[in-house]
Amino acid sequence: MPGGFVRVAIQTDVRPDAILVPKRAVMERDGQTFLFLADNGVARRVPVQLGYEEDGNVQILQGISAGDRVVVAGQGALEDGSEIRKVGEDSANGVPEGAT
Repeated sequence: MPGGFVRVAIQTDVRPDAILVPKRAVMERDGQTFLFLADNGVARRVPVQLGYEEDGNVQILQGISAGDRVVVAGQGALEDGSEIRKVGEDSANGVPEGAT
């Protein structure tokens, strides 16, 4: 109808096996794009190549594999090799807080 509005979403590509991470997990320093992986209680800095971005997520083309554990909070102060723990975990015994 004249004067009406329409919203259209055009799908231009489909990547069914894409690896997506929250955009907030990706960091950039000194011209290098990277993120931190959780590796047995230690942060490991891994350079990555980014792909598409959508709805707060970004595609990782190179650098990590499906199933890798990505640090998504508190990574701003991390360095490669920093000790880390899961939020809500009692650091003394590795048991989630409140668990018996």
